[in-house]
Amino acid sequence: MVFKKYNLLNISSRLVIIIVLNILLTLFLPGSLRIVRIENNILFLDLSLKGLTLTEAKGLVIEKIREFENERILINYENMKETFTRNMFLKIDLDKTLEDLFVFHRDPTFYYSRLDFEKMIADSKLPLIISDVAFAEVLKGNTIINITLPPMQVLKQDSLLIPIKGAIFPFEKAHLPNAPRPYRAGKHRGVDFFTGYVGVPITTSTEIYSVYDGEIIRIDHNYIDMTYQEWKNLSLESVRKGFTSSENLDKFMGRQIHIKHGNGIKTVYAHLSWVRTDLKVGDKVFQGEFIARAGNSGTGGSFTHLHFEIWIDDEYLGKGLPPEQVRELYEYYFREW
Repeated sequence: MVFKKYNLLNISSRLVIIIVLNILLTLFLPGSLRIVRIENNILFLDLSLKGLTLTEAKGLVIEKIREFENERILINYENMKETFTRNMFLKIDLDKTLEDLFVFHRDPTFYYSRLDFEKMIADSKLPLIISDVAFAEVLKGNTIINITLPPMQVLKQDSLLIPIKGAIFPFEKAHLPNAPRPYRAGKHRGVDFFTGYVGVPITTSTEIYSVYDGEIIRIDHNYIDMTYQEWKNLSLESVRKGFTSSENLDKFMGRQIHIKHGNGIKTVYAHLSWVRTDLKVGDKVFQGEFIARAGNSGTGGSFTHLHFEIWIDDEYLGKGLPPEQVRELYEYYFREW
């Protein structure tokens, strides 16, 4: 009986050891040796990963990314043709991409460098003037690009001036186009120049200049600002509706000057505290001409700044782009004093 009892204990001990070993192996063996399957229907670069093991899914994603990076892009301009590969200007952090997909279950972000793309064009036989058009087509996913120059390229030949002397474009995302504006349930459409973010102080004495030659099509001489309560009521109305009506948006912009520059291009200067009294609709102004002073009109009394917009054929510059690319785009078209 003692012999049998010893055997039973021995068998039980072995079973416990086997179970513990299985648990430890499951927890600590590398993912490639574990059967972990993708449960969510993750779609990435037209791949369907649902049902694959984690190892299979990661391998497929890496392979697809390499193909995507090496995809060839053909650019045709007049009688010139150049072929490039996407990895010449596309930045992909592979580890972060895998983490986004398989840990956080979100779409990863690829960064297309506007400056790298411009250098690529400059090193080719193509003229640099076509780079912005070609870059926009690449962002749309096109791989065969036929270039016809848009109106903005007319201005690029001379470059636009930043509207404030000594200022630079801000790096702050909230001050660039497409930033959310919760107070009015909308999105930002221009660039804000605030003290502490643009290299120079912005006060009600800060002079604003026309960025290019043009004709004044709006100038608010007899502007009456909202009270804070009126501004608050307008904000609540927009939030309740879930959008900002064009009429309300115009009130939020405060005192303004609009200048058309030809070829469907317009610039807007908003939140102004003062505009030149001798200027009127129809007057011609020149690049670098003093036209107004910064302010906080239309803001309900918040910090003084300039809100500046540039429009091309009824669409603001940089619409839909991430902040880094918007800023690169503005730096491409504008020059400092």
